[in-house]
Amino acid sequence: MITSDYLGFLSSDNLQFNRPTSNSDNHYYQAIEITATLSGTYIFMSSSTFGIYGYFYENSFDPYYPNLNLIASNSDDGDNKQFRINFTLQFQRKYILVITSFGYNITGAFLIKATGSTPLLFTPINQITSE
Repeated sequence: MITSDYLGFLSSDNLQFNRPTSNSDNHYYQAIEITATLSGTYIFMSSSTFGIYGYFYENSFDPYYPNLNLIASNSDDGDNKQFRINFTLQFQRKYILVITSFGYNITGAFLIKATGSTPLLFTPINQITSE
């Protein structure tokens, strides 16, 4: 098995949204496009000092309609309020993994590990404020 890593950071420069399982739009998020070189099943896990939600979208992600194109999500199947998602990626399909926090206005570093038969490419989607 091959592990692909992505190190990211939620900051006050990130946009905020109302995650599908919340009633507040005070959650910073980072959207990451996931590219698979071959179809296969992967295990995605987060690691951070704060609780992390992971949301998988197919084709596109719209922060104003966070349930649109949502195909998988998790917040605590991993250790210490971290997500763990087992998911089959199809070659030549567009997937977006959205990372956000359990709490409001939380910032900090996070690590995503994806384990599967081939390496994955993680490409952050530029969604930051322009203040």
